[in-house]
Amino acid sequence: MTAQAPTLYVIRHGETDWNVESRMQGRRDIPLNAKGREQAQAVGVLLDWLLPSPGALDFASSPLIRARETMEIVRAQLTLAPEQYRADERLAEISFGTWEGLRWDEIEGRYPEAFTHWRKDAFNFQFEEGESYAQALLRLAYFREDLKQDTVLVAHAGIIRTLMALYGCIPYEQAPHLLIPQGQVLMLRPESFCWLKGSQAPSGN
Repeated sequence: MTAQAPTLYVIRHGETDWNVESRMQGRRDIPLNAKGREQAQAVGVLLDWLLPSPGALDFASSPLIRARETMEIVRAQLTLAPEQYRADERLAEISFGTWEGLRWDEIEGRYPEAFTHWRKDAFNFQFEEGESYAQALLRLAYFREDLKQDTVLVAHAGIIRTLMALYGCIPYEQAPHLLIPQGQVLMLRPESFCWLKGSQAPSGN
């Protein structure tokens, strides 16, 4: 009998000021803002309701500060030691190279030809001085192979899109354009996923 694949509880990092400004973050190490910290707390409350024994799960985060801050707030809400999780380089955001720090209108104005190529085949497009979604898929495939148990994972929009494609939940060509919300939990299994919001957890009196 084939063992059931581990379930992933996937969280996008909370909001940053660059999210508000619609700037490409990539590998830039931008911290959470006040709303982002509130989103992380809400996700922690949701997981506390959802997971009967959170301490039995693995916890993995991107090494970037916005993901680590989110993870540590979530673990504190679960009454777990905030810093006892593993930072995995394979979960770092896709490198957007020279596009990092720019808004979409700035990218289109500064790199019109590359922007046109990106729109035609965003999954395989390699960012100048960066990588592609297809390249990120390879490192995430190795990450998936190493999973041994259900895991709470904090990462980034690009990585979460790629994971959903890797797990057969969305077509590769659609992945780069998928909206990934903050302040929610994605339950991810092979060919199966669902989004959970904080409003689904019962509130106290």
